[in-house]
Amino acid sequence: MASDTSFQIIECFECGNTRDIVWCSICETDAFTRNFHRWTSGNTTIDQIIQYTQQYRATGSFSTIYSGLWLEGPRWNWDEKNADWLRNGPTKCALKKIENSNQMSREYLDNIIKYHQCLQGRSVVDCFGFTRDPTGCYMFVMRLCDENLYQYIDKAMDYLRWEFIVEMLRGIIDGLKRIHDNGLYHGNLHGGNLLIENIPGRIGIRISDIGLY
Repeated sequence: MASDTSFQIIECFECGNTRDIVWCSICETDAFTRNFHRWTSGNTTIDQIIQYTQQYRATGSFSTIYSGLWLEGPRWNWDEKNADWLRNGPTKCALKKIENSNQMSREYLDNIIKYHQCLQGRSVVDCFGFTRDPTGCYMFVMRLCDENLYQYIDKAMDYLRWEFIVEMLRGIIDGLKRIHDNGLYHGNLHGGNLLIENIPGRIGIRISDIGLY
């Protein structure tokens, strides 16, 4: 099984601190802090949540899920030569609408902050940030995966390969370890929130709905 090299720790060319190979959280935080005053979501509490989550990269019960295409895509890579972020390009997103957003309690929003640190990187579904629909309801902007584990097994039962099973189990274990290492727990893990990414030559699996129960 191929080793995962996407999370090597190196020195950031811009600030000199150690960083993940795909981005520097310190530079990202500084950039958002400088520009934060230029926008607002219309809700002071949500603004605080958004400001917090942007330190990482952009996380209950959701009754409506939409899909969309983010044309520019997330800013995954830091261009050290030009000192600027490079966007990933067109990225499929899942939009999870929060019903009755204007009635969200501070406790619920604090829960989002508590669990957001888990929603970045391998084996968990990336949360890019927040947006609003035309009615004013808030929505999570998350990575769109192809299908959940139930759907995948129904389709692939007759030709499911052992190497894919082992790879999926490894992904689930890695995701749970990431959650538990942060002193947190999922609370309602099942095949419906284990999401599949069909990658050429392998199968990726990501845990979703972390801390939303």
